[in-house]
Formats: sequence, structure tokens, C-alpha cells
Amino acid sequence: MSCGCSKPLSFDSANRAAMCQTCPQSIKHQGSAVECSVLGQPLSKIMHSANACPLGRHPDTNGVVVWRGLRWLGVPEPLRWRLTWDLKREPRNLDGCGCIKALKESRLGPWLEPFLEGIPLLRKRFGEFLTELHDIA
Repeated sequence: MSCGCSKPLSFDSANRAAMCQTCPQSIKHQGSAVECSVLGQPLSKIMHSANACPLGRHPDTNGVVVWRGLRWLGVPEPLRWRLTWDLKREPRNLDGCGCIKALKESRLGPWLEPFLEGIPLLRKRFGEFLTELHDIA
């Protein structure tokens, strides 16, 4: 599908990092998550190990993330918007499209496709706007 679903999902450290960055249990330093308060370990160690998130926020081996009781294809779209706001740019190298898996696979999926195609472009332009705004200030 053109919104990114055709890309293979993976057990990627970029998706893990994005989920840790938006986690309320992460310890942040100057706005960036640096340590997991649940595991008591630095995120750099967790990103490259087989340790799973104790809160279940990391993607499974199929790249599916469970967040707020729903299964998402990669990092959930609402968290991608939060990352864009925090980073002042669109997050890079995230697998999947951020859609709700059940909705995307339902009969409504093809009907929603034209709308879903525009969301990454809108998020990218929002990130560019934040970058320009940040450079002006």
C-alpha cells in the first residue's frame, strides 16, 4: 500500500528508539530519552540488545507495536506526530506506516488509502515548518 504498508516491517532499533523516546517512564536529559527507569539501564544498551520493553512498547518480530490496546503497523501515527514536534523534524528510518493494523486489513482499508497517503506528507511539511520556526527564534 502506498502509505508505507508495503515496506517490510522489522525488529528495528529505530522503532525501539522512537517508542522509548515517547515513553512516559523514560528518563530524559535535555529533552531526549537516555535511560529506562523500569529496567534501570541506558537506552543505548537496550536498543542493541535482545531485551524487550517491560511495558510492551517495543515492536514484536513482525514489526507490530501494541500501544493503547491496539496493534499498529510500526510506530503509531500519533507518536510519530509527537516525535516530529519534539525533534522539530520528521523522524527518519521508521518501519511501517503507523496505521492501526485491524483497520488497515479491514474492508475499509482500501477506502481509507487516499486519506492515509497524505498523512506522511502533512507530517513532513509540519516538521519543515517547525525547523524554520526554530531557526528564526
